Amino acid sequence: LDFIQNGCVLIKVRGNGSKYERFFRLDDECLSMYYRGSKKIKWLQGNSKDQSKEIGEVRDGPTSDVFVKSFNKLSESQCFTLVIGEKHKTLDLIAPNENAKVSWVKGLKHLLKKLSEADLSTQQEIWLKEVFRQADKNGDEYLNLKEVLALLKDLNIAVDLDTAKVVFQVCNDKGEDVLDMDEFMVFYNMLTKRDEIEQLFEEYNQEGQYWDVSELQDFLKKEQYTQMSSDGCMALIEKHEACPKVKGQGMMSVDGKVMYWFYSMLRSPFMDVFNPEHRSIYMDMTQPLSHYFIDSSHNTYLAADQLVGPSSTEAYIRALKMGCRCVELDCWDGDKGDPVIYHGHTLTSKILFKDVIYAINAYCFEASEYPVILSIENHCSVAQQRLMAAYMVDIFGDKLLREELEDGTTELPSPEELKGRIVVKAKRIPASALQENDEEGGYVSDEDESAEMEDESVKAELKKKEEKLKLAKELSDLVIICQSVSFKGFAHAKENYNFKQMSSYSENKAFGLVENEGLDWVEHNKRQISRIYPGGLRTDSSNYDPVPMWMAGNQIVALNYQTPDDSWHINQGMFENNGRCGYVLKPEFMRMPDASFNPQGPYLPKWKRKFKIKIISGYQLPKKKGDKNKSILDPYVKIDVMGVPADCRSEKTDHIKDNGFHPVWDESFEFDVHVPQLALVRFRVMDYESRSSNVMVCQFCLPFLSMQSGYRQVNLHSKYGEAIWGASLLVHIMIT
Repeated sequence: LDFIQNGCVLIKVRGNGSKYERFFRLDDECLSMYYRGSKKIKWLQGNSKDQSKEIGEVRDGPTSDVFVKSFNKLSESQCFTLVIGEKHKTLDLIAPNENAKVSWVKGLKHLLKKLSEADLSTQQEIWLKEVFRQADKNGDEYLNLKEVLALLKDLNIAVDLDTAKVVFQVCNDKGEDVLDMDEFMVFYNMLTKRDEIEQLFEEYNQEGQYWDVSELQDFLKKEQYTQMSSDGCMALIEKHEACPKVKGQGMMSVDGKVMYWFYSMLRSPFMDVFNPEHRSIYMDMTQPLSHYFIDSSHNTYLAADQLVGPSSTEAYIRALKMGCRCVELDCWDGDKGDPVIYHGHTLTSKILFKDVIYAINAYCFEASEYPVILSIENHCSVAQQRLMAAYMVDIFGDKLLREELEDGTTELPSPEELKGRIVVKAKRIPASALQENDEEGGYVSDEDESAEMEDESVKAELKKKEEKLKLAKELSDLVIICQSVSFKGFAHAKENYNFKQMSSYSENKAFGLVENEGLDWVEHNKRQISRIYPGGLRTDSSNYDPVPMWMAGNQIVALNYQTPDDSWHINQGMFENNGRCGYVLKPEFMRMPDASFNPQGPYLPKWKRKFKIKIISGYQLPKKKGDKNKSILDPYVKIDVMGVPADCRSEKTDHIKDNGFHPVWDESFEFDVHVPQLALVRFRVMDYESRSSNVMVCQFCLPFLSMQSGYRQVNLHSKYGEAIWGASLLVHIMIT
């Protein structure tokens, strides 16, 4: 840390190959890094008002797109990359030597880990200090009233001038017209006092200013529906009470030096709306692969639209690190004899197939040990197909599933059996085709998703293509359990296809099947895997609604990961479950051979639940992106229940004028949930606009059965799926 605090010259590398020498150093508080002569500060995660400037990840070696594209003879020992902000931009740096690189990588990783593991009060104190420093434009370590008011507006806190003056003077111990950092922290706490939490605390407080063990037990039993022993309650007090004297007496107070300590408990995983047990792998992982929903990406290589946008290995890294278990590779002949990946018949940029394979190999099991499926759309010549097979065999090694299943096997292997393995999904040459042709390969149908794009030039190009594609035996032999076949009806599939064969469906085809043949599709998906992909008209990389696809038991519901829209947020909520391992076990009625389920209904009455929720308040809500006039939010909350058609419903609170920091709604809603096993619940905080479209500022989605009852904290995420430090809703939930 001493070395990076003192700083050194690093070479900053850009995508066009240009290089700039800059003197980088860490600040004295070890909370941000910057280079000499610039105001471009990069904050360590969780310390900035602006998430776009935060360092979220430190990568060792030349693994980024910038390094891959710009340099061929670069020493790995000197390169490292910082991943910045919620859009995952990269800052690519070359150290003067290996020791300097190691110091930067180890030092920054250590600090990020330390910050992420800090308790809530420490994080709050760090955050307040940083927003103070960012508001202190002249660096004199004081804020005057004007600077304080500007900072409050940045933080979404609306306060009238008279009130601000009174509180400012109360906190001004030195009698001057400025506040130092400690005085500002007192000022902040006084203005952001949360009456609704104090009222809840007082409701179970028999006498005095503290809760004892019995009062905490009473609260947990009546409000949280949790039976906890005296020892368990003492452990909670030990963890969340700040005052040693109060803690030593086995009590808990409502406030402390920096923040509310009862609120500290409310903000803990124990009180989170998401069941903390579901943040670990708790489901049975020994069922056949067809019994799971699988987190999946469509056209994974694209960073933007489907027509002219860039292709990127970084897109694969990001998807895999987020838990995605099925990625897509559209493979075409490269001009220099090396296969490339891009969206065929378009102007999207091209990346080398082998670079993608290297990236997948490096990051495939970082977020989850469970199998990664490579969905290969193959348009290559036999020669370049052989190269594809050779790259996968050489780079993946023993990770690649190559061995055939044992004779007599009647179902797919399980995620547990395939742990640490990479599975190739593609066409496989039928045995009959191998016998009829040469031993080097055979012919298969050439199915191209791009054929759905209603562009005359594309259609004309496709008409020139033969209907059959010659497939290299070397590539065909790598396709073991996810063998792509054409869909010709569920009856045909049952009669002619085995469990290792699977079909892909465009969203348009899939929506029709869900509505008209949902019962048969659920039955089909007990044995075989189905993959859904966006329709060809979605050239903007928008997404379809994945919920109806899951309702029919479809496993691979592939979305455009580069587009953080409503559908992508729902997908994130679905796979937040089961330790975010990318595999979620389907309900029993979608797996058992003697059970039947039609997503259109009717549903068993015994499944039905009544869901009651009170939206109490919000806290530290972010400002909407691109707000030039720095206006304060007029927030309201939308709550959506999604699942089978009978369960889909939305409600919303009234909007609160000019209060994005601590709005109080105190509004209640009721929902009937007919199939809770498949339902999801989504919270969206919207900014009310009377003359234009309302904008979503943050959100969170989770499975209905992962939701905890009682008073709960909903920790909110950005549009890009990143947790927003401090932003939350306080709700009360009852499920009967």
